[in-house]
Amino acid sequence: DLFEDRGIAGKGAARQGQIRYTHGFGGGTSLSVSVENPETVRIATSATYVDPVVTSPGANDPLPQFTGAVTHKWSKGIAKFGFLVDGGKGINDGAGSSGRAVAWGVQGGLLYKFNKRTSAAILGFFGYGTGGHFAGQPAELAVTGINGARARVRTVRNYGGYAWIRHEWTDELSSYLVYGRHDGDVEQRIAKGNIAAGTLDAHWEIVANIVWEPVKSVDLAIEYHFIKSQFHNARESTVNRIQASMRYKF
Repeated sequence: DLFEDRGIAGKGAARQGQIRYTHGFGGGTSLSVSVENPETVRIATSATYVDPVVTSPGANDPLPQFTGAVTHKWSKGIAKFGFLVDGGKGINDGAGSSGRAVAWGVQGGLLYKFNKRTSAAILGFFGYGTGGHFAGQPAELAVTGINGARARVRTVRNYGGYAWIRHEWTDELSSYLVYGRHDGDVEQRIAKGNIAAGTLDAHWEIVANIVWEPVKSVDLAIEYHFIKSQFHNARESTVNRIQASMRYKF
């Protein structure tokens, strides 16, 4: 496990209220469908579009999201494919500007156990307007227009994913190596020079750790993070961090 609560870029990060039904077909295969609470997290605007829709209180998501996933488990791993559709993503700034767009996305992932001590996984996603579901969170919607007029709201192409490998050196010592990335192509919707300064374009991370379990339920870890964020019309940000952690598992 990673010890950074925020999670790696490109990994599913949203926790949303849902009603879900799961059906098992036997042989390790199951299907789940759900109706979820929608929640737009990031909205990109043109420099000519006046706040407040740049912040989430301007978001207006009146319709639920619909999701589905097929999962297959076997002795060596897990494979999963999922989709999402949201027909109600939009904004309403309370001053007459409103608009709505359809969001959709797909994702697929595979976890494989090479042997008792080594396993690896990879997951990728692609969609329009789905960025808020994944850590990193570039914009989901791009808005152009003026206050008092009908805004033009379009979903932003979001894509990315992550991959990791875990190895147990001994029964008490293990390590993770993880790479994750999340991109949002706002420049498809708003001319690059008009995108509000500081709007996130891409975010990627590399994380490595070593974890020691001296006694059952207690983990001691050293973890290194390399994080880079690229912004529109602003300087990119690079972070190098080492953290020491202790965790007790109840």
